[in-house]
Amino acid sequence: MKVNKLDLIFIVVQFFLVGFSLGLIGCTIWMSETLPSINDEAAARYKRLEKILYPVVKIENATGGTSSGFTVKMPSGVFYVVSSAHGLFDIRLLRSVLKRKIPPEIPPPFKMTVVRGELSQTYAISPIYIDPGNDFAISTVDLSSTTPLSSRGTDTTLALYSANLQGKKTSARINFLDEVYVVGFPLGSDRRVASLGILSEANEKSIGFTAPMIYGNSGGPIFDAASGEVIGIAHKIAVTMVDGNIIPVTHIGFGIPIGVIKKALREVDSWN
Repeated sequence: MKVNKLDLIFIVVQFFLVGFSLGLIGCTIWMSETLPSINDEAAARYKRLEKILYPVVKIENATGGTSSGFTVKMPSGVFYVVSSAHGLFDIRLLRSVLKRKIPPEIPPPFKMTVVRGELSQTYAISPIYIDPGNDFAISTVDLSSTTPLSSRGTDTTLALYSANLQGKKTSARINFLDEVYVVGFPLGSDRRVASLGILSEANEKSIGFTAPMIYGNSGGPIFDAASGEVIGIAHKIAVTMVDGNIIPVTHIGFGIPIGVIKKALREVDSWN
């Protein structure tokens, strides 16, 4: 049978395309088995984040103002809530409060809301330690004060989780440009919001970061993204003036290093 040049070229091109396609498929299969996909990396990141979200709680003060905090279980077995001082108390009152113990004339109620997906539960909390200079407070949780589970109306309680403070991530060991999460309940939201950024400053007195935050995030934890350890609590954001108006700069944030808070927690736990 006589084959003309055009038919021959067509057959050669077909063989080439089939071979190329099979090679491409084989390469794709090999890569999918040896290299993690973007979806795999995202899933792994989400799993790490999910574990550190549970201790983060919403704080409500006596006037209805909201901020953020997190629960910690100490060696005594007692759960405490760490939050910002200004999230609980009026700033003028803070200036008149002595460091350390809360005067008994400061009235409740203060509330903490635990959130798990669509479910939430509220507890009464009692501040027992305040450090106005470093702007943080420590409260106890009244476990008998819980409200019924929202949307279920049952007596079941949502378990409290402890943030990871047991690692070695201190201000001496966290590094410039490390990735961090800032987690909280911004603007009174009923849902936790996590934002990712990098450390722009880290010393014994202050932590600077680029993870966006806004009013309501104060008191929420700053997590080391790699280990899930709490390295500080969100304190404030930078602001600027535009035409006489104060404008928040949400991606320039500052936090309180965890070292001073761990020291205070050990002191408070020793009272039991």
